[in-house]
Amino acid sequence: MSKLKAIFSIVLIALILCMSGCFNPRDLDRHAYVLSIGLDKGENKKYYVSFLIQKDAVTESGSMEDAATVLAAEADSIYEAIESVQSINPQTLSFTRANTIDVSSEVAAEGLIDEFFRFEFDSIKLRDSVLLVIIDGNVNEFLEVVRKSSSISIAKLQIGVLELYKRTSTVAYANASLFHQHCVNGTGDQPLTFGYVNERILNELERQESQGQQEQQSGGMSDEAASALLDEQTKAESGGESGGNSHSRDKDDLDLLRGTKLMGSTPITMAGAALFDGMRLVGLLTPKQAQFLSLGRGEFGAGSLWLERDGNNSIELDIKRIKKHSVELTASDKPQINVTMELKINYEKAYTGLLSDDIRAEIEDEIEHELNAIFEFSRDLGSDAFCFGRYAVKQFATLEKWKAYDWKTRFRNATANFNVVLMVEG
Repeated sequence: MSKLKAIFSIVLIALILCMSGCFNPRDLDRHAYVLSIGLDKGENKKYYVSFLIQKDAVTESGSMEDAATVLAAEADSIYEAIESVQSINPQTLSFTRANTIDVSSEVAAEGLIDEFFRFEFDSIKLRDSVLLVIIDGNVNEFLEVVRKSSSISIAKLQIGVLELYKRTSTVAYANASLFHQHCVNGTGDQPLTFGYVNERILNELERQESQGQQEQQSGGMSDEAASALLDEQTKAESGGESGGNSHSRDKDDLDLLRGTKLMGSTPITMAGAALFDGMRLVGLLTPKQAQFLSLGRGEFGAGSLWLERDGNNSIELDIKRIKKHSVELTASDKPQINVTMELKINYEKAYTGLLSDDIRAEIEDEIEHELNAIFEFSRDLGSDAFCFGRYAVKQFATLEKWKAYDWKTRFRNATANFNVVLMVEG
């Protein structure tokens, strides 16, 4: 009898173990993994929120088409958007794999980011490290292009932007935590990545697809085709001179993509920087200006810095590293800021023996001029893009005194002086 009880107990335990996974099933099929959140302006409600959702594993080639979908809903908050999307989608939205939050320039310019981001990231398990990107145009359409692009994924896009920032500083880079931290503490206005869909490359890709000429391995435009298109663009645009504030976007950032190949031959372009006053978009910087901004912030890693000389001539500085970057700031009614930088450069690479003291002084003056111009441009927009507030706050013993000082108001009367010293390194 005891033997029968033992057998019965073993069978019962086995049945319980087999059934235990069915009480509260949470397998992969029950989750829809959000890769990116998109934010446009709504018609009947404040926002039109899009979710780029992974349906299946991305293919070996990196293709997201048929492996992802875009679902969207009008809402006044992200919680309402989630509820609306889940009402038509049986799966539970999971944000643990989200890599970017893409915001339209329209939403950002109207200051609607502030209200939208009044939610706890932990409440939806969204990481603070998610990349913030300002998109020129409709974000829902942007995410559809990303979804259909067979040579890019959101994860690769985030990594590509980070690598582009580290290698060239031609694009700003900031996660949600850093952006929010500066806004809340009033210690500066963190620039964000600026991106858009390049229509010329998109049209070329669509033309190749219709003719059955797409590359089978990369699924995108070949490097030769992209290079030819870029050369054609550059020649077409080189006929006219651009003014000081004009932004020849295609020429500037597509040349950068050709040089780095970090993004691949896709219609997605990430270049330059979006400037903010608090949480309101107030202006844009070209990729070249973004480089100087990074230099002035002391964040420029290493790479080429181009300077225009004598109108038509340009010179390439191979910067090895920033040896010294110091900021002295006087917190007064009219703050005075002095920035000193020592740059290690490999000038002999292309100009052996030509770096006389006079030429060195001219180059230093030109770098200082570029830095001052970007400082004044951003300051007049109300944007502390250099985040000099980080240095101002150190002069106050308490948070109350810092808030009473009202850095952002006084910053509009600030003056800056940049002192650049070049040091040749063979």
